[in-house]
Amino acid sequence: MDIDCKKKESQAINVTIRMIDNSQHLALLNIGLNQRLADFLDSDAQQMLFFPIARKDDPSRICFINKNKILWMYPDDDVPRDDSLFAQTSYTPTKVTVKCIGKQTVIGKINTRGEDRISDALNEKTHYLKLFNANIQNKTNVTCFINLDHIVEVVPVADEQY
Repeated sequence: MDIDCKKKESQAINVTIRMIDNSQHLALLNIGLNQRLADFLDSDAQQMLFFPIARKDDPSRICFINKNKILWMYPDDDVPRDDSLFAQTSYTPTKVTVKCIGKQTVIGKINTRGEDRISDALNEKTHYLKLFNANIQNKTNVTCFINLDHIVEVVPVADEQY
């Protein structure tokens, strides 16, 4: 029996992960060959039930988290998104408040295309809603991924309320 011992390439990024039990992990997540966390979440890794993560305070300590129990996550080394980029695309940033189970609230922007509605963005084939320029806990202007299974409601926000 031949065993392929080739080492898979990897890329670890710092992430903050909030679970539905309100526990929070500051961790290193191996996103493999993917360029961004969004690519990782949309990849075949989505089929995995458990994600291995390394604790940031002790990288030698590995734990496995259930992806279905993730409330939200964001990369810690995130760069705020520039809305002027949308002038060249068909996307329109829409400001929303997302209320999740456990009384968690996140304010940010989602992308909608042309005549699309917020419901179209929520019903895409991804498992996470991507919010950019999000305000979550004590962080501002991060790109955040919220597990669709744990969203209670999404409400559009008027500019003056944002």
